[in-house]
Amino acid sequence: MVNTEATLAKLERLLSVIDDSVTKKEFEDAVEILVSYVKNINSSTLKDLGLIKNHSETSLKKIKDDAGSILNDLKKQVNQISARMESEHASKMAFIDRKIASVKDGEPGEPGVDGSPDTPIEIIEKIESVQEKDKLVIEAIKGLRQELDELKKTADKNNANGAIYVGGGTTGGGKTVKVYDLTSQLDGVLKTFALPAFWRVHTVDLSSFPNALRPTVDFTTDAGLMTITFTSEINAATSLATGQTCIVTYSE
Repeated sequence: MVNTEATLAKLERLLSVIDDSVTKKEFEDAVEILVSYVKNINSSTLKDLGLIKNHSETSLKKIKDDAGSILNDLKKQVNQISARMESEHASKMAFIDRKIASVKDGEPGEPGVDGSPDTPIEIIEKIESVQEKDKLVIEAIKGLRQELDELKKTADKNNANGAIYVGGGTTGGGKTVKVYDLTSQLDGVLKTFALPAFWRVHTVDLSSFPNALRPTVDFTTDAGLMTITFTSEINAATSLATGQTCIVTYSE
């Protein structure tokens, strides 16, 4: 590579000695030196530019190659994650499908694992067939006596205030809780039915809507006449029709 500073120094010294006495030969030599200097500068500049270009192209190619490699690695990682998620999802869905397939639909009236195979009517018949000495007494049910006593106090208070209370009978009963089945008497017309002697009616349950009836709203009772009467809230043609079930729970 040409030493530019040294060459310029020589050229300055050469020009400083040029005067009217410079010969043609000396002038031509000086011009040749100047031309050679300029050529050397052009050649050196072109060479440097070529090196810069090659270095830039090499750097760009390396950057492109590195970026492509990184992008490919990212694509592989994304594909692996996506494949793993799809596999886990498919495995979980297959597990859910197997669980659903293992669940069997039960038939109406079919007993559960610990359930009774008896129908409600059969249970009632069995309860009613129990001998008097073997029947369940109210004291055998924890807390029931206390609850009934509280109900009695409320009933007595309501009766004293002129209110109507379910049962409406005398005080001093309620020691035995029983159920009475009116199902066989339902004909879609009758709304008043005879009951066994009772102290108080606790609940009335129908197989049709409404299933649980409200005292004094859906039905009233008369302990003296031993009857229960369904109000206008209950449609006999549907709720009390043949084939429906009606169970009365009462205390003697």
